[in-house]
Order: sequence, then C-alpha cells, then structure tokens
Amino acid sequence: MKLLAKTLALQLVLPIAFAQTPSFCLIDETSPFGVSVNVSSTGTHSPNWSNESKAIDNNSSTPAVASFSNPNSGLRTATITFSFSSPIPAGCNIRFKMASTLNDPSGLTLNINTSSGQNFSISGSQISGSPGDFVGDTGPSDPNGFVLSASASSITLTFSAVSGAGAIHVNDIEKSCECTILPVSLVSFTAVKNNHVNQLKWSTASETNNKGFEIQRSSDAANWDIIGFTASETTNSTNLITYHYTDEAPLAGINYYRLKQLDIDGGFSFSPKRAVKTDEQNTPVTYGANPASDMLNLGGDLSKIRMIRIIDNFGRVIDGNVPVKSNIDLRDLQKGVYILQIEMLNGKRVSKRFVKE
Repeated sequence: MKLLAKTLALQLVLPIAFAQTPSFCLIDETSPFGVSVNVSSTGTHSPNWSNESKAIDNNSSTPAVASFSNPNSGLRTATITFSFSSPIPAGCNIRFKMASTLNDPSGLTLNINTSSGQNFSISGSQISGSPGDFVGDTGPSDPNGFVLSASASSITLTFSAVSGAGAIHVNDIEKSCECTILPVSLVSFTAVKNNHVNQLKWSTASETNNKGFEIQRSSDAANWDIIGFTASETTNSTNLITYHYTDEAPLAGINYYRLKQLDIDGGFSFSPKRAVKTDEQNTPVTYGANPASDMLNLGGDLSKIRMIRIIDNFGRVIDGNVPVKSNIDLRDLQKGVYILQIEMLNGKRVSKRFVKE
C-alpha cells in the first residue's frame, strides 16, 4: 500500500461574499480561523493529488485535483483535510464546490467527517461533472452545504473508489459565519527589485474608514519589522487608488513584504506576502557587536566605501552623511532598530540592521 502525504499552508487571500442565503465567504488567514490543507492517498494504484493548495487559494476556477488513473485496481482513497487555527463554531454552514470526471461514478463514495465526530456520506453519482457544484448533507446542488452540530477544528473529505478512472476536483472551502467585509478592497500588490532598491505598488478598488497602510518587511516571513507607513489618500473611496513605497535599504537575500491596513477605529487586516530577492551582500566591510550602545564598529577595507547613512525602522534617513571610519558614534540615537546603509565606490549598496541599546 502506498501512502502519500504532504502539508501546505495558505498565504492570505481576500474574502469574497456570495449572494445565496445564508451568505458564504472563504475561510482564510485573515479570519479568526486560518486554514491549512493536508492530503493523502492509499491503494495499490493510489490516486495522485496535484494543486492541493488551490483548495484554499480564493480562486474557484482552479481546483485541487485527485487523479484516479487505473480503473481496475480495487479500493483506492484520496483524502483532503482542512485544519483551522481556531475551531469553527457550531451552527456555522460549511460547503465545498467539487466535480467528478470518473467514468464510473457508481463506484465512488464521499465521506465527510469533522473533528467533533459529525459525519455523512454522499454517493459519487450525486457529485456533478465539471465545472462542478456545491455539495452538502442533502446531496448534489446544495448551496447551503451542511451545518456544524458542534465546533470543528478540522474537516476531512475522503473519496473512495473501487472502479473507474478520472479525477475529483475540490474547490475552496467556505463558511457562513463571521463573514466580515474588509474596509479596503485590495486588487493588486507587487514588489519588484529596481537597481539597489525594492519598489512596492498596490491598488485599492474601494476604501471605507481607511487610515492607511503600514509597510512591513521580514527576512524569514515570520518575524516582521515596520519599515514605513503610507496614509490613505482619502478615508472613503469607491475609485481605484494606487500607492507606492520604495525600500531604500533592502536586506541581503530574500526580502518579504506585507501591508497592514489600519482602520480609523483601530481595526486592521494583512495583505498577501510578496518576496523580492536581492543580491547577496559580499562586501569587504565587517561589523562589530550588535546590539550596540555608544559605538558601532566597522572593520575591513573602509577605503572602498563612498558613503554611509543611518535609516530608522520607518525608512526615514536619520543621518545621511555618517563619517567613514571604524567607530560610528551612536550616542545621539534613541534606543531602537536602525539600518546602516553603506554605498561602495562601485555603486553597490549594502545594508546592515542593528539595534541601539
């Protein structure tokens, strides 16, 4: 028996509401629930999962796919589990849009199980062909899905086939509870390298009570620093607005960026992450102890340095003409996080993040 298992995490996507009653929205990392997906397969010729992250990517036109290639290989199962960072409460409707292209749907069964023990089965003949339809506890074409009888931290779909070849398509998981419409509709967000800087650009289709955008950067997509803030052009708008921000001192290697949208009333939401790879900073300059108190020590061949600047964590230049010497005086700086930006004679810029104690 062959077992295939892999786990993927989804980056943030923007909720989209549906018109049916009850109203549904996608489960994503901006909600209190968060979601990740895990898939597995069993059988002599086990089904092959592909694009499993598409089941949680806020794009109903591209599904996760479980391919059943051998029609006469006996019982085969394909399992996909949706896990939530916080349990979805009882009373919430859950639904999936899915399709089957198996040439023998009579040999297919779908079992839906929740972590709280709720379960029911649907025969393969009740699952429509492409482009698919919503499936719930009443069978095919069920736009209301099913109601959780108890809170659930995970929901598992198991497709079992004893004959037939083809594929199962699974689209995004949706819920009917806590569907909050975001005050800002973000339609695009890009980050690109341009010579020695990274340029960020984003656009909104509408804004309601929007204070502005906090620009955050990370070297590992886990620990984030605030590097700037861009105020909203207008608190409320239904027109397309485009914003720009330039990271003048990107880090070596991969720079991850995200936006933290801030409401006037204190609420907030995060954008998807974007990554930009900058040149590894091979430089003859070496750095002393970090964190530093009164002095930051530089070593190596300082004769190759044209200019040194100190930039704060919001991207503001604190000192644009730091003397090029082995001991950089930090006594006039307040405690906090800064970036030492060094421009070499060959035009290359290197940046070093340091903490002033």
